[in-house]
Order: sequence, then C-alpha cells, then structure tokens
Amino acid sequence: MTNHLMNLRHVPDDEADEIRELFETHNVSYYETPPSRWGISMGGFWVHDNEEAQRARELLQTYQQERLQRQRDAYEEDLAAGRVGGFWHR
Repeated sequence: MTNHLMNLRHVPDDEADEIRELFETHNVSYYETPPSRWGISMGGFWVHDNEEAQRARELLQTYQQERLQRQRDAYEEDLAAGRVGGFWHR
C-alpha cells in the first residue's frame, strides 16, 4: 500500500530540503514525486509501508511544529528590529 505523507505544491525549496534531510537522518524509506508544471499532480513524499508512514508522520509533525516556531521567532525579531511592518503597516 502506498501512503502519501505530504503534498509538495507551494512548498518552499528550503522546507522540502529540510524534510529530505529529516527523512534521511532517520532512515525513512521514502520516495518523492515532483508537482507537475500544469498543476495536475501535486507531487509529494510517499512511503510504501504503513508502519513507516506512521513513523514518518510523527517526524513530520514534530518538524512542522518546530519550523512554525522558528518562523514566528524570526518574524518577531524582524518586527522588533523594524525590518518588517506589523499588522497596521499592511
């Protein structure tokens, strides 16, 4: 059985690279399909085994929580330093 782990449409290159590194570091047996140029297929990360899929999803969940926090922290730093505008700036 094939398990789709994550859609790659609109995923930034740095995030996809970090996920590849995460899977390789944890020896997740995954494969990848690229999104199509015309938006027909979404592309993504996949695994064949159900147990491997569960393990990969847990790694992804932790990674995504950590990435969200890093992005929030970077935004707050930029906001405090005046490099980006806040809500009213928009």
